[in-house]
Amino acid sequence: MSDCEFQEQPDGLVITRRHGNGCASAFMLVWLIGWTYGLVAIVVNSWSANSWNVLVIMGLIEIVAGFFLYNLAGKDQLIVRSYEVCYRRSALVTFDSCTIAAADIRSVDLQPLDPEKERDHAVGVLVVKSGDRQIRFGHGLSGEALHKLLTRVRQRLEDERIDLEPSDRADEVEPITTPSGKPLDAETRNPCLNRLLDG
Repeated sequence: MSDCEFQEQPDGLVITRRHGNGCASAFMLVWLIGWTYGLVAIVVNSWSANSWNVLVIMGLIEIVAGFFLYNLAGKDQLIVRSYEVCYRRSALVTFDSCTIAAADIRSVDLQPLDPEKERDHAVGVLVVKSGDRQIRFGHGLSGEALHKLLTRVRQRLEDERIDLEPSDRADEVEPITTPSGKPLDAETRNPCLNRLLDG
């Protein structure tokens, strides 16, 4: 999964995170074409009572095709407007959405995650909370990308004069991480980065 794209629009900040993976999409497309051709050939050449089993396999094709479409067109969007924060997960159609009115937002912060327990070694996630709702966005992003995301969202809301509680958990998400998701220790950091991060 890729990092976020930030687009400033007249009515708000649109943050898009695409789920696409070019190699996986190309492989699935070739595989689907071959599998579909093979099944159609079986059905046309030797249709019998036992060929109903082919329909089960064709049902599996539809499931794989759904994964292909999600991989090709799937995206998460966080839209920050002056009057609301809206989350949408979609791939041609919207699967999940949540909206929090700007006046109800209590906090915007990072929630640290344990990379050892997460399947994709996620280090954290951005959480927008109101009294009874929350939006979680950016699962699987690097620590650096999460801090950039937090800064942009908080800045946009503060520009709209939304009072937010201070970010008290953001420091628990390391801004610089290794590819495995583990934080870099002081000895392995670049000395220039060390001076920058340590102030």
